Amino acid sequence: MRFVLAASIAASIAVLVSSSGGCGKGLFPEVTASGAITPTPVGNAYLYATNFNDGTVSAFVRNTNTGALGFIAKISAGAAGGPEGVVVSPQNDLAYVVNAADNNIYQYTVTDTGNLTFIGRIASDATPQMVAVDSNDTYVYVTNFTAKTVTEYFINNNSPPTLTFNGRLVNFLGQPFSIIANASAGFVYVADNAGLIYAYSIGGNGLLTQIGTAVNSNGGSRGNPGQMAIASDSSQSYLLVDDRSLGVVSIFTILTGGGLSYNATLGATQATGAVGIGAVNNGGGSSLNYVLTAYPTGNFVQPFVRSGAGLTLQTAFADSSGPTGLVIDPAGLFAYTGNSGSGTIALIGINNSQCGTRPFCVINSYASESPANSNAGTQFVATTH
Repeated sequence: MRFVLAASIAASIAVLVSSSGGCGKGLFPEVTASGAITPTPVGNAYLYATNFNDGTVSAFVRNTNTGALGFIAKISAGAAGGPEGVVVSPQNDLAYVVNAADNNIYQYTVTDTGNLTFIGRIASDATPQMVAVDSNDTYVYVTNFTAKTVTEYFINNNSPPTLTFNGRLVNFLGQPFSIIANASAGFVYVADNAGLIYAYSIGGNGLLTQIGTAVNSNGGSRGNPGQMAIASDSSQSYLLVDDRSLGVVSIFTILTGGGLSYNATLGATQATGAVGIGAVNNGGGSSLNYVLTAYPTGNFVQPFVRSGAGLTLQTAFADSSGPTGLVIDPAGLFAYTGNSGSGTIALIGINNSQCGTRPFCVINSYASESPANSNAGTQFVATTH
């Protein structure tokens, strides 16, 4: 597995792959669970994982009681060495995978059993990385690393609905990688590798308009941000940005008009190389707000407690080889990581009885393909909502 986004990180993760014998809601958004949680199995609970080395995406059914995954199928997602970002639409009826090797977006309908049915592909710009869908299930946005653009699409009224090109954003100082659509408002946020965060409003035609000027990812300085997640409480919303180079997490307040106000950066006591990030309010029904980051170069997950605009570092815990993407399930009970060095998906409990007295633990690990393939290069994960 390798990233096009930063040569040093790509080399590190490629080493993990070779040593192993051969990796909802916007990108990695906030989820909220209100009050006491009594989880029950529900329909439409699925998870999808991209397999970078194989050129595929895998589909799983998800048990909402235990978090356990059941393999459904492996579906083609374009050229090998390409599938990266994956997202499910808010209505759980469509899914998208971007392929950095063949510069296409692969489009699927989500069937009643959770399988994916391919409905077409559409060109993006050079080296697409991540993909987001707006909260109204109308527009799709893709970051293109080499082209230094964000391409914009609308979901048309065809049967089945497919994407139509709508425009593109240019003039990024660096190369855009992560993108997320605010789940509760018409805003989109993009991070580039020059260490800048860009805020946009979504127009009535789906085109993005920048809000103010881009802000430094680490407040007074530009870092090298990785993924972003939005965390919300009853009164405020926050944007969380991890920094792959420095191993820090910065927190911003999302202002009423969608702009960003920097609050703080939690210093680098952990290893460098964070990629996946997710946030949850009242995680595991605990009344605590958590942020989790995945470190593929150190094989661990780093949790934080968020209180308002502050973060407190918690004890890290080991994960499988090369945890890359991270997503938290809609109930806030479990997290999942795509493990690029082992071709697996880890199930993480959040204040779960399966963890005993520990606030977090890896409950189980599942092969991303059937038969198991340690060289699948599993990277990014998404759940239905």
